[in-house]
Amino acid sequence: MFDVLLRHSDHPALFSAAKSGETVTKDSFHHVAIVEAGDTDEAYALTQNGNPNLDNPTRTWARDHRVTLTTEGERLKCRGMNDSLRSLSVGDILIHRESGEVWMVDDIGWLMVEDAGRSYRAV
Repeated sequence: MFDVLLRHSDHPALFSAAKSGETVTKDSFHHVAIVEAGDTDEAYALTQNGNPNLDNPTRTWARDHRVTLTTEGERLKCRGMNDSLRSLSVGDILIHRESGEVWMVDDIGWLMVEDAGRSYRAV
């Protein structure tokens, strides 16, 4: 299972794998959901609007049975998008609930980041 953190619209410039050690503050993200998935790729697929494997007729990820929205996720969902949230994309974060590993969506694949107290740091 993974916590899903979507970046704010005013998110600072994203760091990349080439910039090890850079940080981004935790308050740059909204904790919107918990997703039942075995790995980051499955969690990513489950957080994509339009995915044909979602179990609801609108194909919106926030309405899938494997997704539990947080209070913040409920508050942020868009009424004009069938009560969904935007799809997970570059700069958003998944946190594995058991291991605590933190992964940021990168341009291609995943960037491992670490919890550095009030921020996340590229490793």
